[in-house]
Amino acid sequence: MGFWTNNPSKAPKAKTPKGEPKPAKTEATPQGSTWTQGRQTGAHVISVLMLAAIVCAPFSLFMSWQAVSRPVAAAPVVSSGGLTAPQQEAGAYAAGFVSEWLGAWKDHPGQLGDYVDVNALRTLSEVPSSYRDLTVATITPNKGSDIVTVVVSASVKELGPDPKKEGAAIEVWPRRYFQVPIVVTAAGMRPVGLPVPVAAPTSTGSVQLAYAKPLPSADPAAQTVMAFLGAYTTGKGDLSVYVSPGSEISPITPAPYIAVSSVDLRVDTDVPQTPKDGTRLQVLATVTLTSQTDQTVTSTYALTLTARATRWEVSALDPAPAEIPKSTSAAAPAPTPSPSR
Repeated sequence: MGFWTNNPSKAPKAKTPKGEPKPAKTEATPQGSTWTQGRQTGAHVISVLMLAAIVCAPFSLFMSWQAVSRPVAAAPVVSSGGLTAPQQEAGAYAAGFVSEWLGAWKDHPGQLGDYVDVNALRTLSEVPSSYRDLTVATITPNKGSDIVTVVVSASVKELGPDPKKEGAAIEVWPRRYFQVPIVVTAAGMRPVGLPVPVAAPTSTGSVQLAYAKPLPSADPAAQTVMAFLGAYTTGKGDLSVYVSPGSEISPITPAPYIAVSSVDLRVDTDVPQTPKDGTRLQVLATVTLTSQTDQTVTSTYALTLTARATRWEVSALDPAPAEIPKSTSAAAPAPTPSPSR
């Protein structure tokens, strides 16, 4: 058809009115046309690619979902805690299982079927459980077995007695623990049974802290500690006055509290009256902090003090309290600090 031809030379020629000079012949510059065969081919290819993308998108999404939801079998790399990578992943897997188990109910089993055969369960709850703050408490490999026992904890909504009104009930959120056995193999991981409510795990370890001696509030070291904590938590005073040169300690900004008071101060050794430069002292300070809304909390700060020019300065805000070395703790036990009454 003439309207779709690709040869401009065959297009109908416009007639020149009589009496007008014919225009000079010029060399035509090739122009692209929206109806050329090349653009038709390009448009066809783009249409095919778009159609393929639309067709493949659900499949790709499904495969991506499968890759995410499928248990991952990682290489057995031993972590610093003595657990392999798959054993650590079993904790997250168990947490997801407990989450679906708690939230499943008769009309909405959720994703519980990803872990167990829902049809094999006799009944599901008529109403779902309300829970929050779900976390992994412990991960314990079973010796000589592929099964890892995971304990997951969560705050579960329950009803408890109202202390203000006899016979009435109020909403409470006790911490509950659920034990889940997970089999971990190269092919992945699966639960071996349903979650079991258990008692909270007990700690079998004991720590002997190094702060065996009380520190009187009138001692210069105690005064340094309280002045430092006041500037650190309330923003009152110049913190740098109480900090050793070179120690990178900055106050909490903005200051969350308006007052700090001493409850109990303890040190790891006798405090010299006139300390020599470089003398170190470890302090465990139990203090009460008061906020602008008159709320109070009790906190424990572990500090290292260093003497300079016969005065004490805070050289470190310790990340954890100091312990007595295990080799000497049996011979010279130290009591854990307790607030003075």
